[in-house]
This record gives sequence, structure tokens and C-alpha cells, in this order.
Amino acid sequence: MKRSIKTPRAPEPIGPFAQAVQVDGFLFISGQLPFEPETKEQYVGTLRRQTDRVLRSLQAIVEEAGATLEDVVRLTVYVSDLEHLEEINHTLARFFPHNPPACTYLQVARLYRDAGVQVDAIVRLKREP
Repeated sequence: MKRSIKTPRAPEPIGPFAQAVQVDGFLFISGQLPFEPETKEQYVGTLRRQTDRVLRSLQAIVEEAGATLEDVVRLTVYVSDLEHLEEINHTLARFFPHNPPACTYLQVARLYRDAGVQVDAIVRLKREP
């Protein structure tokens, strides 16, 4: 059974899609951009700070589904400039200090509203007893 996950602690989707979808013991999280959930304004600042905002949104969605960041098995990080990889890695290390997920970095020509980073994720949910 497929179920949409939604939390006010992460930005509303910018299109006709869910923040995340839970199916067959997995959670598939849509790409999160550096937007403030309360104001819907784009978060500006260094790429490190943008990545922090994105990962806090991702964490909120994961927790809404009853999981933790320890359950994240895969990240895809879309970045406007791979020259900033060190900033992104520094922030990822804070959120995933132990047993980090698999990760792919992709440099893209442009992200929505010229954001510097976007992250999507796959999470393994705990099986119900």
C-alpha cells in the first residue's frame, strides 16, 4: 500500500507531488530545497547553511514516517557547483556521524530558484511486528 507522508516541519512541495511516499517498507523522499517551512522563503546563505536547512527538512520528513536518520540508506545530492563539495560533506557528516548512507553527488546546470543544493533520499523503515 502506498501512503503519502507530510509534515509542516518541511516545506510544502512546489508541484503536484508528495514530500515523501511510503511503500513496501521504504520511504522515498522528494528532493528537498533550502526553503523555510514556516515562511516558504528560500533560505539564503553559504552552501553549508543551505545544506543544513535541506537536511533539517529531510530529517523532519524521516521522523514523521517514524524513522531516524540512521535509517537513511541512500542520498542523492544535486549541487550547482561541485567546488563546494567540502562544505556539503562537512554538513552531511554532522547529520550522519555513524554508519552514513550511500550517496551520489550530481552537479546540475541549475536548481529551482537558483538554489545551491537539493537532496532526495531513500529510507528503510522498520518492519511492523
